Amino acid sequence: MKKIYIVGLSGSGKSTLARKLAEISGNRVVHVDLITPRGSMKVSPEKRDEFETILKSEGWILDGCPLEYRDEAIQRSDVYVYLQIEDRQRKKNLLKRVWSQVFNPNSATNRQESPFRLRTYRRIMASRGAMIEAEIEQRIARFSTDTEVIRIRSHLENAAFIDRYRTYYAT
Repeated sequence: MKKIYIVGLSGSGKSTLARKLAEISGNRVVHVDLITPRGSMKVSPEKRDEFETILKSEGWILDGCPLEYRDEAIQRSDVYVYLQIEDRQRKKNLLKRVWSQVFNPNSATNRQESPFRLRTYRRIMASRGAMIEAEIEQRIARFSTDTEVIRIRSHLENAAFIDRYRTYYAT
């Protein structure tokens, strides 16, 4: 079992990649949005023990990571995947997400959260994310572990990584 930590800007495809890798491996996916309160990057107190147990387990896929656990997640991961998708594609992905989440007529929850989500997506789309990318680069430079670092810059590279992962689990 592998421990995979996926990072990237919002809309880069972290959740999609995590879901595909989980289908192949059977590893549990941990979505940072589900363990942190909205608008925060810290683990909610009721989820803290569960998250720490997951980090110590044999195999997992982290779709992002709370700020307070990033260094530990890097140290414990076997593979660190950095999605560096071009800004135009990222914005296209975010627009698809807004359409499917906010404007879904069958979801009362999304209608209640839509003002928050729209503000968040407008802010994200206005930003190129240079500060976040610089911080990710600094973390990569500090690695003192045997963690494999993979940078994915396009859908083709993403597909190649998934094929490689599939081959790893087939053997």
